[in-house]
Amino acid sequence: QVFDDLGDRRERAVTLGDIARIHVSRGDVDEALKLYKEELKVYDDLGDRRSRAVTLGDIARIHRSRGDVDEALKLHKEMLQVFDDLGDRRSRAVTLGDIARIQVDRGDVDEALKLHKERLQVFDELGDIDSKAATLWDLAQIELQRESFQTAFDYLTESYAINLKLRRLDGICFVGLD
Repeated sequence: QVFDDLGDRRERAVTLGDIARIHVSRGDVDEALKLYKEELKVYDDLGDRRSRAVTLGDIARIHRSRGDVDEALKLHKEMLQVFDDLGDRRSRAVTLGDIARIQVDRGDVDEALKLHKERLQVFDELGDIDSKAATLWDLAQIELQRESFQTAFDYLTESYAINLKLRRLDGICFVGLD
């Protein structure tokens, strides 16, 4: 109500997204989708392509959780185009990871490996070692499915070493327990 009274449409949209995420955490995804769509309309009106793309990602994750991987994939590809247009390599790499996980859901592990390797290269170039560790873990999971145990072990070892270096207890526990 405050942002409506102030006429601050952007902050209203951001708040709608925050409320939608609360609904998602409570399992009320129908209400979350309604709020996300309202948020999208504001970003469309403002011409804010980046915020719109981020919101599409929230919507895509709901579709994936419901098993509608085709719609999720379509939304992520739309996001990818926006991040390409904006030259946002990091967001593009994160989106590639989302697409790769959908490809795994669809059984296309070769495509998923390709996408994860592409994002790994970007994170290497950007010096984002935290995201690199997460990507290595994703690669290891696929290699385990393929029964490429040595390759999976190599990815896990590197991911674990990065998490140790960063002193990321959550990453150490997560990777170390796999």
